[in-house]
Amino acid sequence: MLTLICVASLAVSSGLFVKLVLDRDKPGKGVGDQTLSTLNIAGEDGVKRFILSNSAPMAPIQGELIARTVPPGMSGMIFTDPKGNEVGGIGVSSRHTTVALDYRDTPIEAIGLATYQGKTGQSAMLKVMDNPKETVDVKKIKVNDPDEIKKLQSLMVDRITLGVEENVASLVIKDREGKERILIGVDNKDQPYIKVLDKDGLEIDARGKTTAK
Repeated sequence: MLTLICVASLAVSSGLFVKLVLDRDKPGKGVGDQTLSTLNIAGEDGVKRFILSNSAPMAPIQGELIARTVPPGMSGMIFTDPKGNEVGGIGVSSRHTTVALDYRDTPIEAIGLATYQGKTGQSAMLKVMDNPKETVDVKKIKVNDPDEIKKLQSLMVDRITLGVEENVASLVIKDREGKERILIGVDNKDQPYIKVLDKDGLEIDARGKTTAK
């Protein structure tokens, strides 16, 4: 219910329309929670701007709906632009929680925050993807066009990862090909490290020279 109230407040302040009826003349008796499996909040033009569901909503983009690959039991909320294209969202399952902001006009996350509970403990991560230089045709993606899928995959380049896992705090910066180039961290024995790698993954010094093994 708290989530519903927060969503409604945000929607009203954003110029969207949600009708909530509260009977103040009859407190207690006959008053109860309203349970919904999905809540859609739309603008005056009917375009859905917020979608809150007990299962991960499909991703609306370029007038199409794309199925997601998510952990079992994940519920979610997504935000869309004035045209109805997804621009971010929140997902929660038994072991995962994710918050994402997306790049415009292409099905690629810009920034992702995530927590995960696994067999060895819990972890937290921030990930930043490279900005896409072009977009893709979602209709072709839906029919598994191999060239368009390959194009999408080439745009999905992880550039920055910051997180804590198994008591190791680390920052990894990658080049435009997604190769690790700078690693900074403190390991699980409290030992700090800084590594700079060349494009082949070999460690180099500050002058760009290969470090002797």
